[in-house]
Amino acid sequence: MIKPYTAVGLIPTVRGIRKRKDIKINLDHLSHLVKAASWLSSLDLPVRLIASSPRRPPADARVSRSCRGPRLTAAR
Repeated sequence: MIKPYTAVGLIPTVRGIRKRKDIKINLDHLSHLVKAASWLSSLDLPVRLIASSPRRPPADARVSRSCRGPRLTAAR
């Protein structure tokens, strides 16, 4: 028989990546979320499954400033 456990779902906000340090910022943020969620959720049963789905900023927020004009106008 499988022992009962808790599954946790995370939807972290992911920042745009332009430099390598931005990747580290996203990974640090995700590690803090996992640590907090597993600690809070394991009060009754141990956490054995963590699922993550990144929430990205809107499409026109990720476009560089040089390309923003036509896309932003088209989106409106």
